Amino acid sequence: DNLWGKDTLETAAWFEELNFHTVAGLVTSQRLNGRAAISMGKLKLQERLKLTQDEALKVRCSIEAERGGATVQACNVVGVLDVYKKIYGFVDDYVFFGLKMDLTKPNWW
Repeated sequence: DNLWGKDTLETAAWFEELNFHTVAGLVTSQRLNGRAAISMGKLKLQERLKLTQDEALKVRCSIEAERGGATVQACNVVGVLDVYKKIYGFVDDYVFFGLKMDLTKPNWW
């Protein structure tokens, strides 16, 4: 389910699904919806949601995976997050997640 249309509670649940439990609480207390979360870059995620740099990149990876047609769990596939960290800011999310993967194969990466 796409983060874009989620209200505050649904956005908090989205972060819970990624195992960011304290972030879910901050999303609720700050009354952030999915659009607000999507609009945040790495630095704003670190500032507003108290994430480390690696955690912020994992959140951005999950957001961009979803936008690119993959699931948010795509960033949990071994090696994907490491490659994402190297190309963050250089490659469009639609290109990275949309063209890089073959969904017909279980190990698309």
